[in-house]
Amino acid sequence: MPNRPNARRGPVTHRASQASGAGYAAVEKGQHLSTRDGVWWAIVTVTTVGYGDNDPHTDGGRVIAIVVMLVGIGFIAILTAAAAERFVRGQRSEQRELEGVERRLDEVLRRLETIDARERA
Repeated sequence: MPNRPNARRGPVTHRASQASGAGYAAVEKGQHLSTRDGVWWAIVTVTTVGYGDNDPHTDGGRVIAIVVMLVGIGFIAILTAAAAERFVRGQRSEQRELEGVERRLDEVLRRLETIDARERA
């Protein structure tokens, strides 16, 4: 299997969402959140949806929220970069193929010109 460091980011983001959701529920005691509520909040936050149904009231909750937001933004940036890289790679491949076709056409034209010159002589 080829080395694909970006392929590991999805499971890492998933685990980070679970852990931060549990931590968020533990820190935000005044909101009486279950771990499930905390994980829901983390998923909503990491995907940058942010419904607003739950927001941090404590400094600890805000720190966790900052980390979750940065992880989510980073994950989306990595996905966008990977998609862009594939498009660029495809364009480069097409450009190399086109250059090869142009070289062959140039060779064919040179040969035709040589044949034409011999027939005129």
